[in-house]
Amino acid sequence: MPYPPKDGGAMGIHIFTDGLLKAGNTVKVIAVNSPKLYTPLSQIPEAYKIETQFEAVEIDTRIKAKDAFLNLFTNQSYNVIRFDAEAMHQKLAEVLSKHFFDIVQLESIFMAPYIATIRKYSRAKIVLRAHNIEYKIWERLAANETNPLKKWYLHLLAKRLKEYELSMLNQYNGITYITQTEGEVLKNSGCKIPLCHIPFALDVKSKTPSNKAEEKWSVFSLAAMDWQPNLEGLQWFLDNVWQKVLAQMPQAKFYVAGRNMNSEWLQKKYPQVEMLGEIKNASEFIASKSVMVVPLFSGGGVRVKIIEGFAMQKAMVSTAIGAEGIEYQNGVHLLEANDSDMFANMVVELLTNDEKRKNIALNGRKLAEQHYDISEVVQRLTNFYQSLIAAKK
Repeated sequence: MPYPPKDGGAMGIHIFTDGLLKAGNTVKVIAVNSPKLYTPLSQIPEAYKIETQFEAVEIDTRIKAKDAFLNLFTNQSYNVIRFDAEAMHQKLAEVLSKHFFDIVQLESIFMAPYIATIRKYSRAKIVLRAHNIEYKIWERLAANETNPLKKWYLHLLAKRLKEYELSMLNQYNGITYITQTEGEVLKNSGCKIPLCHIPFALDVKSKTPSNKAEEKWSVFSLAAMDWQPNLEGLQWFLDNVWQKVLAQMPQAKFYVAGRNMNSEWLQKKYPQVEMLGEIKNASEFIASKSVMVVPLFSGGGVRVKIIEGFAMQKAMVSTAIGAEGIEYQNGVHLLEANDSDMFANMVVELLTNDEKRKNIALNGRKLAEQHYDISEVVQRLTNFYQSLIAAKK
């Protein structure tokens, strides 16, 4: 669901939809309304519904123990089949049989089960906007898991998802990918259809850096708290890094914010740490704090909050995987750290060195303006779509 645009997936869909509309395109959005990110239609602005001819299909994508167990005796990807619902097939058949489209854009590999229905009812070119190389996320989760049984199951999920994801590579008319690394994976995996690098983008001009004073010695994380790589990284930071920061700066304070923070996380107790859960205004929250941390060791794609942090002119420390896919220079746009000692030292350095913190923050803002503004990126996407429409096949 594109509303509320508070996590990376929703933000990406919302921002690109808005960008395509402003570029003069006609857009219709059909969204999966799942329990995980369920949004009552009454909460979606009427203007948005009209502009995008918005419709939603309720699909129960929850992981169910019985279904997961029975899936073990098949060769299907459980990650994918949870999104394959007859109601969506029917909605696509209804819409595509009545209206003409040049492009049907699929948001992530999990919409690939609908290709046959789209082909049946439409001559539109089908484009996958690959949010990540999804199987890579599950391979990293499996590699980092210590429980033997869970590790085996994660490996199985990764294996089946990889088989499905790679088997579908040439079933589209084109693929847009978010990072250059993902583009290389696609090319090396046998992708023969047109590809285009379309990074995550923001309306950078609307993200004006705040003139208000930052809270001194404050560190923050802003991430969806229902995504396993975020939970894994934050737990590592709390267990291995934060105490080392406090050993050098007892007055430092760490704020953890993000939607869908469960009661277990809200009740966690660490010195000088405040668990905030979902916040009303992300921009105000980011503006009020000094140093952002992105401690990720699995996952894929581009960390949306890093781009937003750049746009908001925030200095940050990230692991290499956290900043993967972003065209940054270590020490110029952000500080990269991959072990607990280095991560803690860099957080302290940014907290105590005002000049360095301000310079890195300013460089990040310039990077966002040059490479991640939505107007330039949408023009590139439009050009790609026009080339697909002009092609005979």
